[in-house]
Amino acid sequence: MKTFSTFDAIKILNLERSTLKTWMEKGFITPSFKTNEGKGPGSKSRFKADQLYLIKVFCILLESGFSRKAAAGAIKGFRRIYNFQEPVTVIINFDKIKKEVCSLIGDYQNETNRIKRRVKAL
Repeated sequence: MKTFSTFDAIKILNLERSTLKTWMEKGFITPSFKTNEGKGPGSKSRFKADQLYLIKVFCILLESGFSRKAAAGAIKGFRRIYNFQEPVTVIINFDKIKKEVCSLIGDYQNETNRIKRRVKAL
């Protein structure tokens, strides 16, 4: 399963690095897992696509006037329901968000590949 770095997540979701970092430090957002792979010391956060969907929902809730604490609580509830495949009716259109994030992921990957091709041609 494809995972995304913190850098990927901020580019895909159009967030500031400091914003995502603060949300993770305060426990509002949790990465799918952490790894010690990569350059430099410390662990690296990795996100699965479903976690990107939930971060997008978190952003929508904040834009709708929820506090970060309330939005994080809602995300934890959505995650619990989502993981257990229980039926749920909510105001948020998860299919629309999933399609939007998938589109953003595709755009990001296309742009990354385009840049790699240009650099290789040099």
